[in-house]
Amino acid sequence: MVDTGFITSGPVTVTTTFTQLGTDLTLNAAVGDVLEVIPDLMAHTDGSDVQFEAATNVAGTDTNYWSTGDGTSRAPGGISSWYVPTGNYSGPRASAHYTVKAGDLVNGQVTVRFYGHVTGGTRTVLNSAVCPTRITLINRGPIIP
Repeated sequence: MVDTGFITSGPVTVTTTFTQLGTDLTLNAAVGDVLEVIPDLMAHTDGSDVQFEAATNVAGTDTNYWSTGDGTSRAPGGISSWYVPTGNYSGPRASAHYTVKAGDLVNGQVTVRFYGHVTGGTRTVLNSAVCPTRITLINRGPIIP
């Protein structure tokens, strides 16, 4: 199962608080399923270093962050391969995986939010019809030993 969110409505300014990028993505899932998030976006060269993070979300509250697997994001926040330094006109270049926990599920579904975060200042993520932000969530199923 796959869910993909797009932003084409204009740039998003990422700040020192987690800035949501795209819409919530929701899939059917079960405890032990492995989810994969594939981000496709471009961060403008100007501004601060930017980190990206994903979190499971229940009733509007982040439950577990993908960088740690628990309720606290890795300081200063994000997946290592999703770090984009100042001056680098690019975005995350790898997918990330997370194993679903019981507390992530509501009625057999998991919801995931994708975020950007800077430690100081701001950074712009470009979003347009020519350069959209696209976040894809895939349920890869359970790990089979």
